[in-house]
Amino acid sequence: MLSKEGYQALDVKHMFEKSVENHGNQAAFWVRKDDEKTHSAYNEAYSDVRGLGTSLIARGMKDRRIAIVGRNSYEWAVSCLAALCGTGVAVPLDKDLSINELKHLLAATQCSCAIFSEDLEDIFWQIRNDGVTGLDLLINMALDRHRNEWDILSLRELIDEGTQMAVSGNHDFTSAQYRDGELCAILFTAGTTRAPKGVNLSHGNIATEISMVSAALQVSEKDVFFSRLPSHCARECICGILLPLCRGASIVYGEGIAYDFDISAVQGYSLTESAP
Repeated sequence: MLSKEGYQALDVKHMFEKSVENHGNQAAFWVRKDDEKTHSAYNEAYSDVRGLGTSLIARGMKDRRIAIVGRNSYEWAVSCLAALCGTGVAVPLDKDLSINELKHLLAATQCSCAIFSEDLEDIFWQIRNDGVTGLDLLINMALDRHRNEWDILSLRELIDEGTQMAVSGNHDFTSAQYRDGELCAILFTAGTTRAPKGVNLSHGNIATEISMVSAALQVSEKDVFFSRLPSHCARECICGILLPLCRGASIVYGEGIAYDFDISAVQGYSLTESAP
């Protein structure tokens, strides 16, 4: 399918890589934490995605299902993109689920790996040790964390490991190709009236939706998306993360919905909220 600009929707990997090629030095993410504003350019974000994906494949995660659980953050987005764009199947889950609910969904989706926020480490260690979910690999999103006695890896550790492998000639992640109907994500419904249900989405499903929405909204590299809905929600994941990143826009992560992010840091851009 083609957008109004003639942009061909192939798969999320292709769309993101084209965006990196066209907007490499522009800001992909803005983050406000502890009174400091920082940004990551498209080239930097892609390097982290490639590093994580390469390391995950080397650790046996190719074509396997990867749970991503945590608060909205740059690390969440990198984890999701690494799963989608060359490794396996992304399974975003609600960080506020109970341990029993997480166990059920991890087992139902047959996840082999979980990438989670630092505050969820104890929960996922317990889930893996219970032995009912099939989790093999646990990864803490904390970038400055190091391996501990629980054999839980840090996101930065894997990114650095995979980056070295890629520089040395490992192209397992970058050379990955997908068929239009191949499964790339399992997103769960809200479950407001009954138990949440997993919806299987293919690369073609998501790429076509991004292409259609971006044509209707005319998203450009001057747009900034302020992340508000939880990242595991379909609307936020597709329209608040993948859409802007595939169209050259930027994403802002603050310290919370009520936090006043100083938009002067991205002067010259137009602000778009990814939720009403």
